[in-house]
Amino acid sequence: MLNRLYGFLSALFSSLLLIQVGYANDEATRGSGITWGNVSGNVLEPASMLKHLAYVGCYTIGIALLLSALLQFVQHRRNPMQVRLIQPVTLFLFGLALILVPIISKLSPSSGAL
Repeated sequence: MLNRLYGFLSALFSSLLLIQVGYANDEATRGSGITWGNVSGNVLEPASMLKHLAYVGCYTIGIALLLSALLQFVQHRRNPMQVRLIQPVTLFLFGLALILVPIISKLSPSSGAL
């Protein structure tokens, strides 16, 4: 049952990531025409899209790690000999760190505004 739930959540987050990438790509290709002003204005757009993609990836993987930490903790409570407590704790800390990276990056004064 837990494997099915983990597979479903993995597929859900993968599809959300693909939708987000498609949205970012659609926003980048909209334009009224190609002029030198548009070309020079679009030079930094791939960098901001890459930054946005990194943020989405951090959120997605962080949430997946938090959910898998919860599932590992449930397995640990059922059978402590099979799953050691360090596994869900490690997954939780890595998931929390991945979720906090974009938040701290957005709050820092040296990062550019999106």
